[in-house]
Amino acid sequence: MTNWWGLIIGSFAAALCEYLFRVHRGPYDQIFPIAMILALITNYGVFSVMQGAASLIGGLLLWTFLTQAWRVAFTLLVLHEQPSIGAWVGFGLVIMAQLAQRVWR
Repeated sequence: MTNWWGLIIGSFAAALCEYLFRVHRGPYDQIFPIAMILALITNYGVFSVMQGAASLIGGLLLWTFLTQAWRVAFTLLVLHEQPSIGAWVGFGLVIMAQLAQRVWR
């Protein structure tokens, strides 16, 4: 059984860290402490997903799906940018991989 809270919080921390790297204009040492905390939370999220997943690929698909969803949300709602066509196609392929995994057990 997947630890859903670990998955949600860890993937959010990963997307938040990427968002901070995107918007921060100063040197890296200014955001290093925040980045380290987010990295630890992200690693816990990956750990919790991999511990509860039926297989490595299943856990990676689940992690990738939710992390991509957070990235799309940050891009659209916070940065007010439009993702490229390739980003939408990649997101759709991750969703299709999740569905294929669920259907063909």
